[in-house]
Amino acid sequence: MDQYSTKISYAMNVLNGEPFIDYQLRSIYKHAHEIIIVEGAYKKFAFATNNGRSQDTTLSSIRSFPDPDRKIKLIVKDGFYEDRMEMCNEFMHHITGDVVWQIDADEFYHDHTHIYIKELFAADADLDTVSFNFIDVFGSLKLQTSGLEGTGLQDVKRVHRFAKGDIWINQRPPVLGNELGQIKPINKVIQGDELERSGHLMFNLTMLFEKQIQDKFLYYQAKEFTGPMYDWFDKSIRTFRDKFNMLNFAGHLTYLTVIKSKLPDICIQIQQDCIDKNTKYPFIPDSIHYEIVTSPVYNPAVRAAYEINTLPQKQWSLLKLALKVPVIAVDIFYTFDSSSTGFVFRVFLTKSLLSLKKIFAGWFRLLKKAIARPEAINNEI
Repeated sequence: MDQYSTKISYAMNVLNGEPFIDYQLRSIYKHAHEIIIVEGAYKKFAFATNNGRSQDTTLSSIRSFPDPDRKIKLIVKDGFYEDRMEMCNEFMHHITGDVVWQIDADEFYHDHTHIYIKELFAADADLDTVSFNFIDVFGSLKLQTSGLEGTGLQDVKRVHRFAKGDIWINQRPPVLGNELGQIKPINKVIQGDELERSGHLMFNLTMLFEKQIQDKFLYYQAKEFTGPMYDWFDKSIRTFRDKFNMLNFAGHLTYLTVIKSKLPDICIQIQQDCIDKNTKYPFIPDSIHYEIVTSPVYNPAVRAAYEINTLPQKQWSLLKLALKVPVIAVDIFYTFDSSSTGFVFRVFLTKSLLSLKKIFAGWFRLLKKAIARPEAINNEI
């Protein structure tokens, strides 16, 4: 199958997708065999709509978008969907392409990435799934949220080979099944790390505007992914007093760093339009954030945060952990400012306990082996 005959079906669930939906359609239209859009909300997003419909101009933007090749199929259903998986299965019923690329209204890719993914699926019949590492862009496109190391969240499955009758069996992580409801076997996966080394990333614009951030984290709070929002929003987003809880994760340090990757042209266009024309969508004021993130005292704190986040991944003995923990504890009070110290120290205790649990679990596995097969433990020793 050559790249010209490989058909990419872009599939999207959208609710209150302004100001991104028009830019997203501009970005993918030329690459798409078709664009399936399921508009609406599921029950846990009821706070963002009173009737299951977008409350902004999303629907009119989609309906008025130039579609000379009749690629766009808009699906609008009365009321609420049960959950995200039901919305995904709604678009699965309409796909006619060879590959389904699930895409959100506010995530963007370079043009060369759209072309590259199409080439990958055309060249390799065994390829079934492609994942992306992502950059979570913050504020006025100069900063990004960082610190997801060790969470398993930074690799996002987005593109799947499709066969008629396929359905969504699970959403987190995405799992496809066949028309009988059986999980589809996966022959080959290309993961985000490999794509990133080749210069291909997802650029997620979910943290540019105040209302957008509020809606996102109210949703995550409803799904119990994050803690209470309002105190966090004031401390981390508005005032940047708490600099290491940018994603509101109770047991993990997340922070801002300067974006070093080149942004897709469409992202720059969004920035220019929102600043120059569309004052309804002002960017989060990030001058304080940028000044602090680029200051000399910030980098040592980021390095310390990374060390704390990755404690449970270290292959340490109990003795090494016991020697290292006091050093990190003292370093916290010298490295982080007073407004962040309390939260950082609580995360540090959580990570230290996870590291200790990992060591004891290793001992327990060895003990079970020794009881079951004494010679096995002798070989390991």
